[in-house]
Amino acid sequence: MRIKLMVYQVAYVIIKVGNSPRPGSWILERSIDDGSYEPWQYFATSDKDCQDRYGIPARKGKPHYFTDSEVICTSFYSKLMPMENGEIHTFLIHGRPGANETSPELLEFTKARYVRLRLQGLRGSVEPLPVWLSQDHFRNKRLYYSIRDISIGGQCVCNGHAASCRHNVASG
Repeated sequence: MRIKLMVYQVAYVIIKVGNSPRPGSWILERSIDDGSYEPWQYFATSDKDCQDRYGIPARKGKPHYFTDSEVICTSFYSKLMPMENGEIHTFLIHGRPGANETSPELLEFTKARYVRLRLQGLRGSVEPLPVWLSQDHFRNKRLYYSIRDISIGGQCVCNGHAASCRHNVASG
């Protein structure tokens, strides 16, 4: 799934799932030109999956960051429960060292024109399911993605508070 924006400093992405579990393994990506995408964050079904699938160690617990452009992998938001209406809150600025000073590194890291969710496998299709679910005759109906809402918050790159950016001839 790809979403086109004006050029923004993206502060957060919130995904609200519908009548399915949250995605297990997926990548939140960004691009300026819609040609080359760079990962913002990896999500995996387990800490082991972070290393096996994406080649980076898992960040334990609620996501936190050591640098302004650090790309992490977490399993914090990929639990099977809740079975419906789960949410994933990804903060790209909050919790980073340069968040209060708005460092140039953080400004560059959060800049995007296109945001893409690359879903990489059905949750529950390869992992053992709870006993109560495996006996449920609706089990196979839960092996799909259902995204109800995506909220992307940010600000215009040029002046932060405008609905649209005016072109500045001096700075380009």
